[in-house]
Amino acid sequence: MVVTKDIGGQAALSADVENHTGYQYITGLELAKKFEEHMKEFGMEVKEGEEVIEVEKAGDAVKVKTDKGTYESKTLIIASGARPRTLNVPGEGKFKNRGVTYCATCDAPLFADVDVAVIEGGNSALDATLQLMRIANKIYLININRGSAAMR
Repeated sequence: MVVTKDIGGQAALSADVENHTGYQYITGLELAKKFEEHMKEFGMEVKEGEEVIEVEKAGDAVKVKTDKGTYESKTLIIASGARPRTLNVPGEGKFKNRGVTYCATCDAPLFADVDVAVIEGGNSALDATLQLMRIANKIYLININRGSAAMR
């Protein structure tokens, strides 16, 4: 059984995915649909639209409580994924997937030869910047924890 808030997670939000094995180009939404088709093909029970609230040991089993029910299993795999942290600044929602993206790994090829800004903190900011260095024209690294710097 798969319990999920949504199928595909952050990948489903990406406009273009160019680094998934088996697909030269696919949108994030199409990839999420492929994940869903794959699960159905193998008869997996999917509880979509449920959020896990609590996990606890119950004898030899694990009890998973969601906002819609409770499930027990001998084995539990947690694949919590990631959710982008938004800046909540004017225009962010309007330009989401139209210049504002949340995954350098997924979306870096869209920014070939243009100036970009990476707004993050810590290791994630450096990782995204390194991925973009071979692609983008100029990168502004804005570290939400410690200021900013221009690169290249």
